[in-house]
Amino acid sequence: MMQGARQDDRLTEGQCKAIDAVVRAERADLIACALTSVQGVRAGGPPRLTINFHPDRLTRDGHTVIEGLASTGRYRNQFEVGYTNGVVSPEPGGLRDRCERAMYGGAYHRPGTRPEERPKYGSLTFDDSPYGGWPRFGSCHLVLKPQVLDRVTVSVGDSVLGPSWLAGSATAVAAAAAGRTAPSEPRLARRLDGPLEAQVHGPVDLGRDVEAISVDPSFVGTPVADGLALVHARFGVPWHTGPPVERSAQGWSTTRDQELVRRALQERASSGQPCTAAWVGVVARSSLWAWTSGDDKVIGEIAKFLWNELFSPTRPA
Repeated sequence: MMQGARQDDRLTEGQCKAIDAVVRAERADLIACALTSVQGVRAGGPPRLTINFHPDRLTRDGHTVIEGLASTGRYRNQFEVGYTNGVVSPEPGGLRDRCERAMYGGAYHRPGTRPEERPKYGSLTFDDSPYGGWPRFGSCHLVLKPQVLDRVTVSVGDSVLGPSWLAGSATAVAAAAAGRTAPSEPRLARRLDGPLEAQVHGPVDLGRDVEAISVDPSFVGTPVADGLALVHARFGVPWHTGPPVERSAQGWSTTRDQELVRRALQERASSGQPCTAAWVGVVARSSLWAWTSGDDKVIGEIAKFLWNELFSPTRPA
């Protein structure tokens, strides 16, 4: 196991075995591939670990993600809350469950493994993008403390698409990146997907593991901001706003031929207000329920689509 990970007494036996499985199978070629995919290297210091999330989405218990953070003091995985910004499959034998079995040699499928032991998914970045490492999965992001790096494994791209892309430990990737210089080509101001997925083994405790929370400014003055104030008061985690992500609904020619999407955009255009991250959350929680008879899978997919279209750098802002 990675030396630093041994020093974290919160790791369970299964989590230690999962990390060991990745370290044993570490591949220098995939680490090299990982580094060729990054767009920039920070000037000194370790790479950043971020976890993108949508703070206003509802989880299985009927509370929003930010309410869960404020009440538990932990960032939880989809096996705990029944929700994720990626592929929702918290059931045994589902896509994520099968993927983790293949990635970690069954370490998380030992008898008695609890849902909270499963990894949490984020991104390993080498730049200071204000949107976090993988904006597809959320308009806001946690910035994790550097010491968390010792218990993180890394894949090139989204691991749910193929565990064979698992490269190795984050410390090995960081070591290979030492001394590299940023590539000469300009990086995208807004990039929907990050090249390197980070799997965090062990807990993500707000008070111990989180350095800061970056929030889309559209959430200022909403219940999300109230939740952030509670997080700061209870766990001492500061938050700040990043650059706005918004666009007009007027003339938004959607690529999705679905009546529900068109109606949501028409309603927003009529209001004269721009489409924002907070608006996408309102769509997911309110009006679309009446149009879909409460089908949460349909609602979730529409919300993901609207956010991806809103953020996409190929779309006019």
